[in-house]
Parts: sequence; structure tokens; C-alpha cells
Amino acid sequence: MNEARIAVSDQAIPFKKPSQSPSESAGRIGLVSLLSIALSLVAVIALKKVLQRKGVISDTPGARISVEDTKRLTPKLTVFLVKVDDIDYVLAQSGDELQLVKHQADEVKEHINES
Repeated sequence: MNEARIAVSDQAIPFKKPSQSPSESAGRIGLVSLLSIALSLVAVIALKKVLQRKGVISDTPGARISVEDTKRLTPKLTVFLVKVDDIDYVLAQSGDELQLVKHQADEVKEHINES
């Protein structure tokens, strides 16, 4: 009879990494999980700051005052469109001075006087 013999060797498999204990693996998994949660929180906070700067979202929900638009006309003159309680105001800033230029109620008065 022809018997096949399997040679069993006591040598380790080349290039095989030694197995880790379960506690080492759990520690690494925990560390990676904490790192990914921390990175996610940083990304959410950074996105919120960027959207607040661009005016997409408000710093405070239900804010009564918001700057709708800003235009720099000259290096010393800037005009702001500000909304307070759904009333529009146009403000002009020149240096340290801030002046009310136009009020939404002024337009209503002008319209009534023209009629």
C-alpha cells in the first residue's frame, strides 16, 4: 500500500505575526474608537464655526438682531443692512462713527405721503 505521509515541522510559519492577546486587541479597538469620536467632534465643531461665519446658521437660535448684508463703499465708508425684530435698518460707518441712514418705517411714511 501506498501511504502518504505528512511531515509536521516544529518551525514557525515565516512572516506570520505572533497572535495578540484579547486584552491588547480590545485596548487598540477602544483607542481607535475614542480617536474617531474625537475627530468627529472636532469636524462638527469646525463645520459649525465655518457656517456661523458665513451666516448660514445663527450663533443664537431665535436671535432678534441679524446683519443681513455688508458693503464697503470706500476704504473709510461701510454700509450695513441690519434686521431687528423683522424691521430693516441701513447703517453707515465712517471711522468710529455709526449713523442710521434709512429705516423701514421711513419708506412706509414716504409711500403714504406720495399717495
